[in-house]
Amino acid sequence: MFLLTLLLTVGCWGGINCGENPDASFLRLSGSFAPPLELRRGETSSAVVTVRKVNPIDYPVTGQQVFTVPDVPGVFDVEPNEFTLNMTSVDSASQTLTVTADPGAELGVKVTTVFWGSANITTAGNQLNVTITDGTPGITITADPQTISGPDGALAEQMIDFEVASVGGFSGEVVISYTTEVALSTVPADNNRTVTISPSQPARFTQSFRRAGYTAGPERMTWRATNTALGASAQVVITVNKE
Repeated sequence: MFLLTLLLTVGCWGGINCGENPDASFLRLSGSFAPPLELRRGETSSAVVTVRKVNPIDYPVTGQQVFTVPDVPGVFDVEPNEFTLNMTSVDSASQTLTVTADPGAELGVKVTTVFWGSANITTAGNQLNVTITDGTPGITITADPQTISGPDGALAEQMIDFEVASVGGFSGEVVISYTTEVALSTVPADNNRTVTISPSQPARFTQSFRRAGYTAGPERMTWRATNTALGASAQVVITVNKE
């Protein structure tokens, strides 16, 4: 079992200490959460929720404030679902949650949304992300975004962010490689690079891409993350369309 510290970014809805300036709604409580929470099916862990004031002088939040974190039915349960934090005369307040994955939960990343009062908090940092695994060590690789556009023969203005992450408690070295279609190129061009990841520390990197322009259609590149000793690999395909 490990501990996840989750901080919320919340706004002003439903008349809760909104003050005179509704445009300042998300200047009241702020934060972020890290690292991601990973649970095997049937496993239980804890999350410490900490709420901090952003500007208590101009946009105060005081009194007993009610927060809720709903269960994701069939995936994981949260206890308590509802809790009250006293925001009077403090800069921050915390609540410990217990998160339990269902024994038959679907694998993958699942999300529950934090509520403040009666309204859905939709600003950044409001979500508790839980990765459900079957306990088998593995690797994931993701690209954001997976599709961009660029001119022929020059670097596309938009770059792509990659993340290589651990699944099922894996820790170790991962080889990052790529293969391309229609001579699409990337910068930096180091193929077969090695990164080290753990459950709490993914590897992140950013790439630029240049279309060869041999065709008017999309040009693609497949990125792979591999650990030979584990026998695990994952891949993601990125696409660069003609601008």
